[in-house]
Amino acid sequence: MIICISGSKEYEILYDKLWDELQPVQLKRRNPLSVMRTDTLAVQLEMFCQLVECCSNACLHLRGESRNKVISYMDTLLHAVKKRGSKISGQEIEEINMEIQRFHRLCQLYKIRSEGAYKMYCSKPEVKKCFDTAHRIAYSIEKFSKECDMALKDALENLKKEVKSDVIISDAERKMIVGALSFRLGHWYKCPNGHIYCISEGGGAMQIGQCNECGAAIGGSSHRLLPDNSLASEMDGATHPAWPQ
Repeated sequence: MIICISGSKEYEILYDKLWDELQPVQLKRRNPLSVMRTDTLAVQLEMFCQLVECCSNACLHLRGESRNKVISYMDTLLHAVKKRGSKISGQEIEEINMEIQRFHRLCQLYKIRSEGAYKMYCSKPEVKKCFDTAHRIAYSIEKFSKECDMALKDALENLKKEVKSDVIISDAERKMIVGALSFRLGHWYKCPNGHIYCISEGGGAMQIGQCNECGAAIGGSSHRLLPDNSLASEMDGATHPAWPQ
């Protein structure tokens, strides 16, 4: 099913871009793309679907300025998806997941704002304070962390209580983008500073590299991970590395 979101500047651009890359695969019934590009394309497609679905569901309840703001924010994220290169790191995937969660919360904020109950109570100082707090966290330029998400969720819960809203403040369905990749469990690791990276072939560490985020040593040798590196189980739920240590 194709969802059309009127007013979006980036939706059709990214849709056409993804379609152009996927069409040769469908027509030839084989994959002419590299493994790296295939994995990145899978991530882009998953991001696209999640963002468009979230926006479409929110827009069923929104009108005017609130609807325009949600679509504008989605366009910002879709533009970032479009600009991704042929390779995407584990750290980027985790950041993408958190940005999708932020967008989910933003949609909840504007759904509350669009209700008649909010319009009845919006002049109360307590309501204005709750809305401003949630809005400030949602639009913060800081990297959206799990701590930020908890603070935003609490602010939304407080706003909901103040205006007696019917909006359910739920977590986004965690369709981990890592699931779009072709790796089995245990390919994701963390550097000493917690930045995530991936070891693709076999999942075993065979060389020492440098973290793209902080420059710390990552990887290992002879299928042995460096002692200060660790398994990033939060990425795929793995309890042990793909290659036994």
